[in-house]
Amino acid sequence: MPPLTAILTFLTGVYAFLTCRILRANQAVVRAMREERKAAMRPYVIIGPRTVPGSYQVFLQIENTGRTSAQNVRLTLDRAFQRFGKPGAENNSRVSVPSASLSIAFRLV
Repeated sequence: MPPLTAILTFLTGVYAFLTCRILRANQAVVRAMREERKAAMRPYVIIGPRTVPGSYQVFLQIENTGRTSAQNVRLTLDRAFQRFGKPGAENNSRVSVPSASLSIAFRLV
């Protein structure tokens, strides 16, 4: 085998190896971007207490800070609760839409 052919064969092998490594790196980047996009598009439901200055009320703040609607979210309380203390199905609260927030008032006794 002439020396020039051997050098070209070696360089072709190196080129194929490096191209394969670039392909794997690109696949990892695409996988990470898909996971990041999936995480950015999911709902994030945050629940925590909130108070109003000068008031004796404590609110339970339920907020969806995600970009999509939250589905199948359940909140269980040990007592019956309707929004603003008014009975009826229309006063049952929903917080599924994006950027929605709900505050439930509780009395301190």
